Amino acid sequence: MKVVWKIVLVFALALLILGVALIAVSLFSGGSIEGVRNNVPLIRFEQSFPDETITALRVEVPAGRLTVEPGEVLRVEANNVSESGFYCGVQDGVLIVREKQDNSWSNNLSRMISFGKREPEYHIWLPDGLTLTRADVEMTAGEARVQSLSADVFQLKMAAGSAGVESLRAQAALIDMAAGSLSLFDLDTQVLSLQSAAAGVGVSGTVRSHCVVDLGAGAAVLRLTGNAADYAAQLEVAAGSIDYNGTSLTLGRLRVGRGENAMSLRCGAGSIEVEFFG
Repeated sequence: MKVVWKIVLVFALALLILGVALIAVSLFSGGSIEGVRNNVPLIRFEQSFPDETITALRVEVPAGRLTVEPGEVLRVEANNVSESGFYCGVQDGVLIVREKQDNSWSNNLSRMISFGKREPEYHIWLPDGLTLTRADVEMTAGEARVQSLSADVFQLKMAAGSAGVESLRAQAALIDMAAGSLSLFDLDTQVLSLQSAAAGVGVSGTVRSHCVVDLGAGAAVLRLTGNAADYAAQLEVAAGSIDYNGTSLTLGRLRVGRGENAMSLRCGAGSIEVEFFG
């Protein structure tokens, strides 16, 4: 163990010396801490768009904080985004907000020296009454907050982080949350498809036709309007548990009900709970 700790300490000391050397080189060459911090050009972007030309929204960002909320005009603001990697514009009626991931040492050092103060921030305002044909949000990690959104199809993909949707009106809501936490409230959709490897999930609202939940680990709680008699449910558990409106299953498969709507619940090592109200 002493040998292992010596190796760890030597490695940590080497990293410290390297960091000090990099800063020293910058200072002696006429730079400053601020110069090192700004080694990667980060910009602020803001632009308004005529909402009558926008039919869909696509957000593709590696990390940071995303906020979507109602506004008087359709507007996008972004802070601390890469000058060379950020793009915002309209293509064939689709408003695209995109930033390429920059894993260069200079970018990582720049953000590390800033102690997280240069985290990318994306803010989108959508006018009240605007219904999109599609709204796609894809993030590797970070935080996404949607205050209110109306779209024929809403798709959210996150590898890790937290996502919260306060109000969603959609024909189909497609959620792929690998890990982290998800809250989806005031939901009104025909179809809900929710996949997660390991996340904490809370859903509340109305699913009018088809509901699919596929959970590897973690916990999912769904509070849905209506009655269990409206659904034909198929439950499948590998090593976790499902509680479907009072019916419990800890292993195997089970069919419950003969309603017109379809419910499919699959659980690996986590837990799924579904209850109906109203």
